Formats: sequence, C-alpha cells, structure tokens
Amino acid sequence: MARSTPGSRLKAARKQIGLSKLGVATLLSQSVDTYKGWEQDRSRPRSFTAIRRLCDILHISADHYISGTTNTLLQPDEKAILERYRQTPKKLQDVIHILLDVMTEKQTDTPPDDDQA
Repeated sequence: MARSTPGSRLKAARKQIGLSKLGVATLLSQSVDTYKGWEQDRSRPRSFTAIRRLCDILHISADHYISGTTNTLLQPDEKAILERYRQTPKKLQDVIHILLDVMTEKQTDTPPDDDQA
C-alpha cells in the first residue's frame, strides 16, 4: 500500500468536495502553480495561517494534513444532518437510534455460505 503524503491528502480532500486545483488556489489567493506544488509535495504552505485556511477550505484537520491522522472534521453534509438531528424531537431521535442500530446489525451480518444453506 502506498504511503500517504501531505500532498496526496490535499488531493484526496479536494476531490472529495469537488473542487479543482484552480478553485482551491483562487479561494486561497494563491497561484495554481503554488497549490499544485503543495499537492505534488514539492513545497508546503509557509505559515500556520495558510495551513489553517487550506484545511478549512478542504474540510480537513491540520493534524490530518500534516501527519496523516484520521480526519475527524465533519463534512458539510454531515454537519447539516447533525443540525437537523439536533432539531428533531427526542422521541424521533430515539427512532433514529433504533433505525441506525438495525442498519448497523444488517451490515455486520454475513450472508450464509452456499455450502451451509
């Protein structure tokens, strides 16, 4: 398995949110060549402020970008779901929990082997 690099993590995050290299560079007020250099691991942002802006745009944590830890930041669609959940009455939240439990159980159930059925 290929080792993840800061640049490869930027590229994956950018693709996940559907932005182009030019789009990210524009949002950062950087040249596209500068941003390409970051994705290709030829250079890095020069300040923590630039790293923080970059990570905010790509919805990743600075730890994820720098060291490859699991990205724990919520994506925009996840934030929207969480906000709707928080506005849902408690009884409906309980139903959602039950549905998630059932769905999780079904995903972990393994279908019977053809020889055993």
